[in-house]
Amino acid sequence: MGKVRKLVVEVISAHNLMPKDGQGSSSAFVEVDYDNQRTRTRTQKKNLNPVWNEPLMFDVPNPMNLKNQCLQICVFHEKNAPPGRKFLGKVEIHGRNIVKHGVEIVQKFTLEKRGLFSPVKGDIELKIYSFDEEEKKKSGGGGGGGEKIPQIEWKEEVKQLKQEKPEKVQEATEKSVLDEAKLQIHKQILMSFVERGFCNLPSSTFFFYGSLILVIWFGW
Repeated sequence: MGKVRKLVVEVISAHNLMPKDGQGSSSAFVEVDYDNQRTRTRTQKKNLNPVWNEPLMFDVPNPMNLKNQCLQICVFHEKNAPPGRKFLGKVEIHGRNIVKHGVEIVQKFTLEKRGLFSPVKGDIELKIYSFDEEEKKKSGGGGGGGEKIPQIEWKEEVKQLKQEKPEKVQEATEKSVLDEAKLQIHKQILMSFVERGFCNLPSSTFFFYGSLILVIWFGW
């Protein structure tokens, strides 16, 4: 069973964003790019201090190369009219600054401009880390593949039945004891017949004793 490296960017919150909706506010979302993988958070409507608390996960194809890669995180204002969004700031995280899961902390980053004429302000809080996930084996055909059949806890079923319908349990117990007694008698009769040469009896006698066994078994 191999291991798959995962990269997680937990987008916590942003503060003091640039208003972009013409009404003194912004509807912000965060988009993260890593190794030709792109994903984003939900949009927080009309809030210059949005809170997401949203983890975004990526596959790391080559863990040994992670320290040489960059992670780009951009904040946008979402709008209905084309082009559909306005830039609010960005952050670039170098792979060598990404820690293993368990020692990560919330870090605050100042949002940066994308170009000379892109007014930006505010900051963003992120928690970034990686971890190794066990790769699940694909179930094959035959030889034990597929889903396991759930095991029934009979003791619990009987206990519950005793509480709800004790007379049913008593009836089932008596029937089980009676069947066991009939089986033992059946065995004793057969052994007796075998010891006395049952197989050498005339056909009429054979038929009589065979019928007797059936009556004892099914007609008790």
